[in-house]
Amino acid sequence: MLAGEFPMLFRGAKWTTEKILDRLTTRRVRTLELYNTSAGDDLLLELAGTGSLTALDVSSAHITDVGVQVIVRQCKLKSLMFRDAVGVTDRSMVDISGCKTLRELYLEGTSVSDDGIGHIGRLPELWSLDISRTAVTDIGLERIASDRIRLISFNDSQITGRGFSSWSVPDKFSLYTRRSQLDDEGFAVACRSFPFLWNLAIEDVPLTNKGLFSLAGQQPPSMRINGSRIDRDGVLWIIENLPVQLLETDTRQFSQADAKLYENYQGRYLKILPWDHSETDQ
Repeated sequence: MLAGEFPMLFRGAKWTTEKILDRLTTRRVRTLELYNTSAGDDLLLELAGTGSLTALDVSSAHITDVGVQVIVRQCKLKSLMFRDAVGVTDRSMVDISGCKTLRELYLEGTSVSDDGIGHIGRLPELWSLDISRTAVTDIGLERIASDRIRLISFNDSQITGRGFSSWSVPDKFSLYTRRSQLDDEGFAVACRSFPFLWNLAIEDVPLTNKGLFSLAGQQPPSMRINGSRIDRDGVLWIIENLPVQLLETDTRQFSQADAKLYENYQGRYLKILPWDHSETDQ
């Protein structure tokens, strides 16, 4: 949620459209969070009439393209976040692409695919995009062809990274992915498209040391590589060649003893966190 916004939050099936509207009667809502409520498109239709919403965060299967169409056309949204909203499909992407004020767009767990995602490349202010648990692949990534987005998340996806070939971002860029298909070739493409990779979380992906070396010359201050195929030699390469200050690995890649030995390597601040993720991943 955008800084400075104080949300009205409703959680649970007890909150119907009628009950939420009753609570909002005397308020001009700017930020609204709906988590697993019983409210549907009818709520968005009512709220769109006020034109006051700037941020909407929804986790609900009751919201569909119908509600999205109205809310993005009548409100000056800066942040639009969906989670597990399977009723939001490629049809909504055309309408969302007309919301020129939008800065954050999260589509996690929606039914968006390669067919529609390319439309969001038109958004002039968009800096943060989450396409986790969608059907978007490298084909869709390539259609976005962004030079503005500064942060992307694509967890639990089939994305390899090759679709970044059409992107070109000359500023700091953060990349977060877990359980995707990001591989050596795709990561090399990403490194070429994003010469200033900043915060990197590449967890549980098939990336190996070979792909890691594509980072040569970059200066990420923070990296998470646990669950990747990067081994101890790769971790040592990171320590010796990149100015990383915080590095998270798993204990198969780097031991606690290793971490202690290389802490504050050659006088520079460096914190290495080798964690056993086997329990948290279950």
